Order: sequence, then C-alpha cells, then structure tokens
Amino acid sequence: MSDQDKQKDATPQEQEQEQQWHHIATVEDLGGLKRKIDIVYDVEGVRMALDKACQLVGKNVQVKGFRKGKAPQQLVERFCHKEIEKVASSMLSEEGYLHAVYENNFSALTKPQVDNPEFHMDGTFSCSVKIEVRPAITPTGYVGIQLTKPVEDTAVRTTELVEGLRRRFAKTVERDLVGPGATVVMDYCISVDGSEVMKQENQSFMVNADGDTPFGTTLVGTKVGETKIDKMKLPADFKDHGGKEADLTIIVRKVTDSISATDEEFVAQSGAPSMDEIRSQAQQRAGMEAERKTRQSLEAQVVDKLLLAHSFEVPEEWVKDEERYLASQLGISGEMDEKTRDAVHELADKNVRRTFILDAVYDAEPSLKVKPEEVEDLLEQEALRQGVPKVRLKHNLLKKKLMDGVISAVKNKKIMDFLIANAEVVSEGQTQQQENTAPVVVPITG
Repeated sequence: MSDQDKQKDATPQEQEQEQQWHHIATVEDLGGLKRKIDIVYDVEGVRMALDKACQLVGKNVQVKGFRKGKAPQQLVERFCHKEIEKVASSMLSEEGYLHAVYENNFSALTKPQVDNPEFHMDGTFSCSVKIEVRPAITPTGYVGIQLTKPVEDTAVRTTELVEGLRRRFAKTVERDLVGPGATVVMDYCISVDGSEVMKQENQSFMVNADGDTPFGTTLVGTKVGETKIDKMKLPADFKDHGGKEADLTIIVRKVTDSISATDEEFVAQSGAPSMDEIRSQAQQRAGMEAERKTRQSLEAQVVDKLLLAHSFEVPEEWVKDEERYLASQLGISGEMDEKTRDAVHELADKNVRRTFILDAVYDAEPSLKVKPEEVEDLLEQEALRQGVPKVRLKHNLLKKKLMDGVISAVKNKKIMDFLIANAEVVSEGQTQQQENTAPVVVPITG
C-alpha cells in the first residue's frame, strides 16, 4: 500500500499525528505578548502538501484539450507550478501555525503574520509566523472591593427639569429697552482706522446676565432705534486686522424678552393634570438619572481598582484598533496633535485592559456563564423598546452579524452586577467617617 493510500485510510487522529511527524515548530518569545513560531517541514510533508494543492488547483484550471478540472495531474503541475506552490505554502504555514498554537496552549489575538515562506532545494519548506497572544491574568481581590457611592441631589435636579419644561411654554414679549438676558436684533459695523472691515444687518444676539453682547459691549438700558458706539479689540484671527483696536457701531432694531409661564399656564399648555403630577414625573426622571450616574460611577471605580491591582501586557494591535475607533467616534480625521493623540492612546489602552481584566473575572467565576435564556430576555426587552417583533430583531442582528454584541452586553452586565454586588459600598458621607475610624487600609493585590 502506498503512503497516499495509508494516509487516506487513516483515522483523523492518525492523520493529524502523521502530519505532525513531518514538521517541527519552535516558539521564540519576542517579549511582551509577541511570539515567533519557526516552522520547518520535511520532504514528505512538503510532497503531501504539494499533491493536495495540485488537486485543489486542478479543479479550477483549464488546460487546452481538456475540460475544466479534468486535466491530468502531470499537466497541472507543469502549467500551474507557481500557483500550486502558493497554495501549498499557505497550507503548510497555516497547518504548522495551528499545531503550534494548540500544542503550546496559545490564545492568539492578532492575525498571524507569515514571514519568509520558502521551498528549499532539498525539498523541505520553512517559514516563520508572528502573533500576539492573550495575556495570562489570574484575577485576585475582586470580591470586597471598596467603592464610594456618590450622593445625587435629586431635589435640585427635579427643580431643574420642571423649570426646563416650563421654559418651553414661556411667552416672548417685545421691550423698549435692553435688559439682561434679552434677545437683541441689531445692525453693527466694525471699522479700523476709519475703514469699514465688517458690516451685518438684522443679527440676533443674546445679552448675557451682565448685560454684555458677544462683542463685550454693555447694551443694558439702550432703547430700540438707539445707536451705541464703543471700542473693541479684534480677535487674533480676524482677517488682516487681528489684535487691533476697532470702532464698533451698534443700532438696536428690536428687543424681546422671555416670560416664564405661570403654574396655571404651564399645566394648561402641557396637558398634565396638575403641577403635582409634573413634579412627580420630573422626580422619577431625576431618580432614574441618579441611578444611572451612580451605576456609571461604581463601574468606573471597579475598573480603575482592578486595573491598579493587576499589571499585564495588552496586544498592540488591539490598542491601535481601539485608537482608530475612538478617533472615528470623535470625528477626528488625519493627524492628531500630540495632546489629543496621547489622550486617545491612554483611553484606548484603558479600554483594552478593561476588556481583559473583566474577561479574567468572567473565566474565574463559572456562575457568570451567559445562558441562552438571558440573551433571549435581552432581545425581548430591546424588541419591546423598538416596537418590533423579537423574531425580526433577531433575524436582523444575525444577518448583520451583530449577535456577538448582544451576548457581550449580557456578559458585561453580569460581570459588573457580580462585582458591585460583592463590593463594600459606602456613601460619600460615610467615607470620611470610615477614614477617621479605620487606621489600616489593605490594598487589593494581584
């Protein structure tokens, strides 16, 4: 029986074992998370790969005198040897890389970079593959983390919400004089050394609480139709006159003011049954905002303390990808200045570290494993929020390959719920008291 027949009749386990006999993979630590895998195949391993590559190429090649995919192997080898070597090189590199990853229990986080693939004169093949692997993290001290719960003044926020709604129903009235907070429609002219450099008509400006316009000129007490003459210093980037002193002439054309609605007007125009109901709804919203801010604060503290207690490398490519994502979210294109670039890098690095430390906690706690029904519950909630059938929502997510994001959302919430539920949470008011009574603070170590 030929070697090919033996290979064909062998079990998958025997085939894998035989393939492993034909190559040697040596792993080199390049520092941090970077690894280089040097792979060398012997003559028999190369021959097996070339035969398989020839079969694959032959299925799609058209040789004169034969139907597509029906040319003899000898002719395929003769006319397509470069393509065959290219396919075989890819097969050998991938197979050697995958075996090395399996044998060394690596979790590769970046796309493998194949360098120097080469078929040698003696019939052997060699290449090297560079990857970045997952950092080894053993999380400790994540139960009993000390957190400070911020105190949110919902009463103040409730008043702000009510007054914000009230302003929507405010009445606009015309005035004869300019007062603080009024809106002024004006014509203005800016001149430098007697020459007009800018002129605008019917421009609307809000007078601030001090009575100043955006020009820094006080108009309080000025009548409609009256002309106001003043001096101003032009901005540094003002055309050809930056930084110069200019003459400013303002003619007030119209003055309007806003009068808040009374409680009776507010209730009537809003459609609410009473002011008590308006305040009650505002109070509920203020409470929800406070809960959200509190949760965000506690989550941020958890992450900061976990990262402070655990030092580990992160893959550079992940950080670069996160930097690009943050730049796109911020609307930044092209080169960033040094300050912005450093800020984006710092946030990107922290986001990547956050992912790894939370994943380490997830792996350490079997009870956090995401269950199918939990994913379905989240889909149900989102479908209700969007007002669409859950089946349609799920279909769209699968079609757009976004289901992993839903699973990650469930996973991250479970991790945070667990960490916060098992933390020692005190309010801001209690923190100072605890500092006065607790002389020893034990830090989280890892």
